[in-house]
Amino acid sequence: MPRIYIFLFLSHLLISGSLFAQRGADTLEAALRRPGLEKGERMMLLGKYASALFFRGQEEEAFSILRQQLIQARRMPDGKYAAYLYAIRGMSRRINDEQDAAQHDLDSAVHYAARTQDARIKGYVDYCRGWLQNRDNQPADAVNSFISGLKHLEAAGTDDFKGAIYGELYSIYAEWNDYSTQEKYARLNLALAARTRNPNTVFNAYRMIGTTFEYQYRLNSATTRPLDSAYHYYTQALRLYEKRRSVMESASDYAFVAINLANIFTQFEAYRQRDSALKYTNIGLEDALRTKQYSFVANAYGILSQFSELDGDYKTAADLMVKALFYIQQETLYDKNILYSTFLRLSQLAERDSNYIDALHYYREYQQVYQDVYDAEKMATGKRLEAQYEAEKKEKQLAFMQLDAERKSGEIDRLHFRDQQRAQQLAYMQLQDEKNRQQLSLAGLRAQQKEQELSLANLRARQRDQELKSIQQKMAYNRRLNTVYALLIVASLGALALMIYAYRQRSKSMKQQSRMHGLEIQRINKDNEIITLSAMLDGQEKERARLARDLHDGLGGLLSGTKIELSGMLPMLEQDGQKHLLRKTLGRIDAAVSELRLVAHNLTPELLARQGLAAALRNYCENLSNDQLEITTQIVGLKAKMDPIREIVVYRIVQELVNNVIKHAKASTLLVQLQQNGKQLFLTVEDDGKGFDMTRAGNSRSAGLLNIRSRVAYLKGDIQFHAAPGEGTAVEINFPIN
Repeated sequence: MPRIYIFLFLSHLLISGSLFAQRGADTLEAALRRPGLEKGERMMLLGKYASALFFRGQEEEAFSILRQQLIQARRMPDGKYAAYLYAIRGMSRRINDEQDAAQHDLDSAVHYAARTQDARIKGYVDYCRGWLQNRDNQPADAVNSFISGLKHLEAAGTDDFKGAIYGELYSIYAEWNDYSTQEKYARLNLALAARTRNPNTVFNAYRMIGTTFEYQYRLNSATTRPLDSAYHYYTQALRLYEKRRSVMESASDYAFVAINLANIFTQFEAYRQRDSALKYTNIGLEDALRTKQYSFVANAYGILSQFSELDGDYKTAADLMVKALFYIQQETLYDKNILYSTFLRLSQLAERDSNYIDALHYYREYQQVYQDVYDAEKMATGKRLEAQYEAEKKEKQLAFMQLDAERKSGEIDRLHFRDQQRAQQLAYMQLQDEKNRQQLSLAGLRAQQKEQELSLANLRARQRDQELKSIQQKMAYNRRLNTVYALLIVASLGALALMIYAYRQRSKSMKQQSRMHGLEIQRINKDNEIITLSAMLDGQEKERARLARDLHDGLGGLLSGTKIELSGMLPMLEQDGQKHLLRKTLGRIDAAVSELRLVAHNLTPELLARQGLAAALRNYCENLSNDQLEITTQIVGLKAKMDPIREIVVYRIVQELVNNVIKHAKASTLLVQLQQNGKQLFLTVEDDGKGFDMTRAGNSRSAGLLNIRSRVAYLKGDIQFHAAPGEGTAVEINFPIN
């Protein structure tokens, strides 16, 4: 029984395509008539339209459209269009049993899919490849293709085609009896249905999860919980289908679910209810006859035959199975499992009616079909029927031999009479066989009559549709007229709104111009401040340079001359006290010269002009470093050459900060760090001194801080102070190199 369900699941996609193709083609025709379609979008729509035409039976036109579009798609730089069209044509050719041509198209689809970044198209091509592999008896390769397709669709962030892939994986794992993985994909499909809320996806998810629970109960009937779940999801599926019948794509699935419910009420003791079984059997039979799903018709007649057999009406049971056989053979793509099951049941019914000739005939048909699908096994029933037939022949031969030995003509006459009776019985059975064939033909005629009635009903429905379209056209005309009036009103309101908007925009523009003028004045004032500050700093540096020269050349020369003169007096003195005093005086003159040089160096450091900022800072810090205050200098990544004036400004900032530490901080260590990062310089001066309260010093107007802030402003940089009592002070400055 599970294999029958698997076949029906695999084939229902092809069946539903032909039933839904008309509506899909009409919708796509309307979409293709929309103005302004892009070339790529039109190509995709034509691919879907060709698929709809194929399922509608217009195969030649469908392949013509695909061929024309592929000529254009192959020339496009993005391979997604050619990949999509080749995949559609490959699946269509496989349905037509053109295996080599289908494989060629699939290879082309894979080739062009490699030339696109569209993950959705890659996922669709993988789905088509898995679809073909599954039908070519390559289920393992098909699983790999389907998994790859799901990965691409996840990357694309779309749920398109996922339902179809879940259905294919569900059927493959059902074939492999891997029911846990089968249930996994059924539940994934159910989650997808809840997410998309598409009635077709929800219906298929209910059907799949119901079938999964039914398989679980068949494997382990210790608890009825799986069977309860199967019944729940089957009934949910039927209610959804009946509620949304007009938008459901697969007409075959309704009968499929109804027949499954009938099987539950027929086969399982916990749910065995004749009335419910007959109810769902008749629902499935009626819908299957209407949609020409003859496999489901055969299943329904098989269930009805079981009930006739239970009632002891073996003739009706056999007639119903003959009808089932008739409808199975009407199916273009029928399941041989159903066929051999039908032959086996006919054989059993004939055997039960002691009709061994028909029983043997049907059993041989069963064997023939069975051997086409499976290895030759389980032939015990056939051998038993043949043994019974041979036993009757041997008994007859033995009776003849006994009569001949005893030469009893009366016995021979009676045997002849028996032969005549059996001949009459054989003739009667032949008449019954002829009657059954006539009934089979009559059933076919009745089916044709029902088809004609259905065609007449469709004709009437089309007439009603035309009347409805006429009414809709009138309503559409009135709506267009109302739309024109509404557009005129909207246009008037729009013009008024545009005038108001223009007035507000003009007011807003004037306000913006006023703000821009104010900002420009602020910028000019800022530039003036920078120019003034630059001139002041330049004047200060020039004055420092002049003072340094005067001190060095004037006072320095005078002190040096005085030292030389006093040194010349040293040999002239005789008393040691006088010599000691003179030497002490010369030492003080040397100290004065050194102090003079230090002052001159601080005013204008010559090392800064000769070797640059880094060397000057190192030299300055090394000269000030002593046992009480260890000064560490770090120059990190400084490669760019700065403007000389900016170098002097940075040097003065460091001087001011270091002097503040020496005077006020009572620190033991001091770090001076200058770091280049891209086009920015970062200066950090950090000590471990006593620190200060930032809240009290925040509004300080001391000359030193004002000098530092003005120089940082000149550099167009930012300065930040970090300090707390007892935790030292850190000053961080960043500014552009030039």
